[in-house]
Parts: sequence; structure tokens; C-alpha cells
Amino acid sequence: MYIDICTIYLENSGQNIYMKTKGKIIFLAVFFALIIVLMSAGFLFSASCNGNKSRDAKEIAKELNDAKFEKLKDKKNADFLVNAAEMYLNGIGLARLAQNKGKQIDVKELSKMMQKMNTSALNSLNQLATEKTISIPATPTTKCLQTAEFLNKKSGHDFDEEYCDIMVANQKQTIHLFETIVAESSDMDIKVWAIKILPDLRKHLDYAITCQKKCAEM
Repeated sequence: MYIDICTIYLENSGQNIYMKTKGKIIFLAVFFALIIVLMSAGFLFSASCNGNKSRDAKEIAKELNDAKFEKLKDKKNADFLVNAAEMYLNGIGLARLAQNKGKQIDVKELSKMMQKMNTSALNSLNQLATEKTISIPATPTTKCLQTAEFLNKKSGHDFDEEYCDIMVANQKQTIHLFETIVAESSDMDIKVWAIKILPDLRKHLDYAITCQKKCAEM
């Protein structure tokens, strides 16, 4: 009887151990399978994001316009709106950065003016682009992001000085772009729109130059 009881006990213990071991194996198999699925999903998501990041918003807009327009004059008008959108998006992004990191009152005031002007101009540009069926960047371009990254590395007086320098250079470039389209474009809607924007561009250039001089004197 004693041997039978021991035998039965050992047999039952063996079955329990087997069942527990089998359960652990199944659990581990499911666990590792789940990890593989999650890693694969993460890899695909990362690849998708990287693919999107590699596509510059400006580049996409230009490709769309090239497919829509055949005449050179139409392509030039489209390029103008694309470049203008990039400049406005850049101005808005840098203005927000300057409001957070700028130290001088004049620099903060300039950034507020730039954000207000660029936002208003971008809104009117979007309307004009829609009317002309011209594609423009809706998000910051690669150039915008690179400029913001460069400026974000600055701090204190260096930041203020660099921001003013960038604003002066950008405003001069934008004014030249607008003056060129006014002189060369045959599209009256685009020409009139650019003429309306130019006074604000010149006004903000003057203020940016004033801020630049004040930074240089400190």
C-alpha cells in the first residue's frame, strides 16, 4: 500500500510538473510572438515616418505644379507662390522660437510682429493659391526646419543677434522675390497681391535692421 501510494503520488507530481512546464512553454511562445509582432509594427511605422520625413514639402508642391502647368510663365508664378509660402512658414516658426528664447524686448517685439504679419500673409496666400490651383507647402520645409534647428542651438545675446541677422537677410530676400514677380508676372491677381504685401515687408525689414543694430551695440 505504501509503495502504491508513493507511485500514485509520483505519477501525479510528474503530470503536474509536465502540465506546468507545458503551460510555461506556451506562455513564453505567445510572449515572444507578441514581441516580434510589436517590433515589426514599430519597424514599419519607423520606416513610414522616415519615408515621409525624406519628402520635402516644397519638393512635393513643385512636383505637383510641374504636372499641372506646361507654360513657363505659369511655372514661374507657381514657383513664386511656393517660395513665398516657404518664407512665411519659416518666419512663423522662427518667430515662435524667438518669443520663447529671445532676451531683449526689441527682439521679442520683432518676433511678435513677424508672426502676425507672416500668419496673415500666409492665409491670404493660401486663398490665392487655391484660386490659381497652385500647390504650396502646408508644413515647414526642410530648409525651415534646418534654420530653426540652427537657431535653437543659440542662447542669450547670441540668439538675439542671430535671430535679427536671419530676419534682415530673409526680409531682403523676400522683398527681392516680390519685386521680381511684380516686374515680370503677367498674372494680375498675383501681381496685385504682391504689391499689397510689399509695404509690410519693407516695414518689418526696417524694424529688423533697427534690432540688428541694437544687438550689435551691446
